Amino acid sequence: MQKDEKTKALLDYAKECYNSEHKPTKREIREKFHLEIYNYFKNIADYHQKAGLEPSLRNYPRENAKKRIIEYLQNKAMCGIYLNRREIEKLLNIHLSTYFKNLKELYCCAGVDYDLVEKKNNALIAKARLGEYGIEEGKRIVASHIEEEVKNGRYPVVRDIQKQLGLAFYHYFTSIFEAYSFAKIEYPFNSSNFLSKQKETILTKIVEALLAKMGYEIERIAIESRYKRNKGVDLIVKDRMNNLICVEIKAFHKSQGITPREIKQLRKYIESNKCKTGILITTSTLITEEADPCIEVIDANKLINLLKMNNLDNHLQSINWIMNERVGFSDEEFKNQMKEKIINYFKKSDCNNRRKELEKLFSIDLRTYFGDRCMGRLRALADN
Repeated sequence: MQKDEKTKALLDYAKECYNSEHKPTKREIREKFHLEIYNYFKNIADYHQKAGLEPSLRNYPRENAKKRIIEYLQNKAMCGIYLNRREIEKLLNIHLSTYFKNLKELYCCAGVDYDLVEKKNNALIAKARLGEYGIEEGKRIVASHIEEEVKNGRYPVVRDIQKQLGLAFYHYFTSIFEAYSFAKIEYPFNSSNFLSKQKETILTKIVEALLAKMGYEIERIAIESRYKRNKGVDLIVKDRMNNLICVEIKAFHKSQGITPREIKQLRKYIESNKCKTGILITTSTLITEEADPCIEVIDANKLINLLKMNNLDNHLQSINWIMNERVGFSDEEFKNQMKEKIINYFKKSDCNNRRKELEKLFSIDLRTYFGDRCMGRLRALADN
């Protein structure tokens, strides 16, 4: 068979496959015709194109596919359509992570304002995930679900409630404790965690007021964000020169030190948010980490002085409470119970090298329970 004849046979086969709602692959061609597609066409996309088929992006070389994705996004944006990740993957039949680090990188490459898709996502969350419930009706639905689950011996957490009811929990309640209180059921786990969250919320409000007085413009507050609530750096602010600054807040007891872990965390936030500097504001008086040239640390004493200088003395009582209020023994008891649960699971499972799997399963940071070398320590405890 001559090359032209083989080419025609390949094209006819492609059309035949397409009529059966199927596009032939390289492997399929190799097995059926005992030849390599590259001897007859530039690539699989070229093969499909010459057969009159619409080639899949997955069949193009990676860089070509990226250009086409960017062009597709730009064309949609010109029509006022700002696609989110799920829409792009469904419409183009691709995995976005194959071509771009994340959706933000794609929008950046396309020269389209990423804030526009975030606004759209916020609207979608309000419309699709929240359902048709009003605030009071949504609260009653969540409370009824909690009551039913507790009757069956289960105490659902936020993730369970959102997954089972298909709604955004934080549209109706500010915490799991508030939801259980509304349902008139005592939440049995880690009540000191609520205390930590309460301290964090109060300090965030104080810092917000202080920074506004000092001339900073507040761009984002994590605990007030509907989109990615309480994720990432605590605040992003803009100074008088329009420089973005990451602000991390640590509502610590005065004797709890700031360690390398907190500094590294803020450094990562600075890099991921493309800021030049960061500020760490804490109620601790013990700074154990050496200064970082990109990070300003404001400890409890500096914080108190700044509040006084900016006529915010009314917050001093709250700062004093945060500094002196200790997390009780119940927190230590809870940690011990959680450690035992993780160790038992680790012994029975085969996830010896899967830290992410454990952290996702238990919704925790393993370092909280087993220190910096968490996996090594966990293995040692599981072997005893």
